[in-house]
Amino acid sequence: MRTWHAVAFLIVTALALYYAKWPILIIAGLIGLFRGLYWLNGRYSRTMNVVMGFLFGMMRR
Repeated sequence: MRTWHAVAFLIVTALALYYAKWPILIIAGLIGLFRGLYWLNGRYSRTMNVVMGFLFGMMRR
């Protein structure tokens, strides 16, 4: 991640918090979480199989 990416992210986050308050940040956080999981699944597929199996097992009754 380059420095200007981090600065742009912080500016966009600050503007979203100022204008839209919390709902847009919750939605953006969920989208970021799932995009991160998707990236990790492509990059480290076997490790993510174990991690996701563990998480699904924890959520199952």
